[in-house]
Amino acid sequence: MQPALTAGLPLIMRNEDGQNISIDAFWGILPPWKHTFKEAVTAANSFVNIRSETVHESRLYAPLLKKKQRCLIPCSFYFEHHHFDKYNKKTGEPLRGKVSVPFFVKVNRRPLFAVPALYSKWYDRENRQEVITYSMFTIVANDLLTAIHNGGDNPYRMPLVIEHDMEDAWLNPEAPEKQINEILNYQIVSDKLRAYAVAPLTGKAAKQGEAIIEEADWPEYQAEIEEIKNTGKTRTPVLV
Repeated sequence: MQPALTAGLPLIMRNEDGQNISIDAFWGILPPWKHTFKEAVTAANSFVNIRSETVHESRLYAPLLKKKQRCLIPCSFYFEHHHFDKYNKKTGEPLRGKVSVPFFVKVNRRPLFAVPALYSKWYDRENRQEVITYSMFTIVANDLLTAIHNGGDNPYRMPLVIEHDMEDAWLNPEAPEKQINEILNYQIVSDKLRAYAVAPLTGKAAKQGEAIIEEADWPEYQAEIEEIKNTGKTRTPVLV
């Protein structure tokens, strides 16, 4: 995903006629307390994710949830990074800094899955157009994503990946609050996910096209990567 207003991405929402529709929106909700569109766009990079456990307390997100501005982000996979310690290849001595290894993550036996989100509308007076932005829900990571997502500003968290039968309820404005809260508290089990290391996503070693999701070798960390891949798994994964 891209920061606010750099790339439009599809969202699924329910219109007034009760039909599910796809629209292009931008990641990072524009905070309404900003006085100008430019100020709001700058601030939006701080509002890309929603912590599901604190949404009801949020100055920005609680009103959107109350107004039932719920939507879904369709996904086929996503990337999450693991940060490994650096070592001198000759001496084995630890070095400063970390090596960031991207992991491909998908839901087994589901070509598409959805992440719940909230959307907001802002009217850009200068350009005379309505801008739709959104923020996606995250939760405390399960065992597998805890093992993978160990760095960055918000480690040990993961997108709120929900089951297919929860999607209609999330979009339904008549869904009871109890059901919505159950969705917000859902955590997919590690057995339902597949993850493996891929090549760097940027720089000279980055792949192009479908090659970006091919499994890659990181020889100096391969043993640790194999251990991470199997974290939280209670049965042999179905590789689909």
